[in-house]
Amino acid sequence: MLKVFNDKSLFMRFQDRWYELTQGQCIPEVLGRAWSERLWSVYGGILEAGKPEQLHALSQKIWCNTLKPVQFDRSTCLTDYIELTSGENLRWPVLGILACIIGTAARTLISSDPIFAPAGGSINAKKLAVRMWEAAEDCIVFCKEFEIIDDLFVFMLCETNSLTGSLRGEASKTCVYVGL
Repeated sequence: MLKVFNDKSLFMRFQDRWYELTQGQCIPEVLGRAWSERLWSVYGGILEAGKPEQLHALSQKIWCNTLKPVQFDRSTCLTDYIELTSGENLRWPVLGILACIIGTAARTLISSDPIFAPAGGSINAKKLAVRMWEAAEDCIVFCKEFEIIDDLFVFMLCETNSLTGSLRGEASKTCVYVGL
């Protein structure tokens, strides 16, 4: 699942375009950008190298973080919340949400958008969206397996539901099935 985050430049291009289009209204821009910035600053080398043993160790660390409840209260500010859920404290739902940003951006943009034709190649929008949806679904399965139902999980479900709707249609049973 972590392999979908191996191309930082692709991720950042799509994230930038998503926030340009939505003006930060769907997934709050400050939150999404902070999560992705911390993802790349702490784990960028591991993600880009894609070495199985390093990805496995990172996966185990994310599991340990996800299994611990996020401790916050009314005095927790956004900066503290970002610190509690990303970087060294990275969790599966955050990765699922980030995957949804990219997948939804890929489904929202028109196929002639220059973002799909980077120097030296082309990107299939539907395939990219499906890859990101599958990654988000993996994160949901991970959390459900250990009954991790918290605010981040619900946030991830909402974002995945939106991406599912764009891929399968709003009337899709998958679109409304949470399976809790």
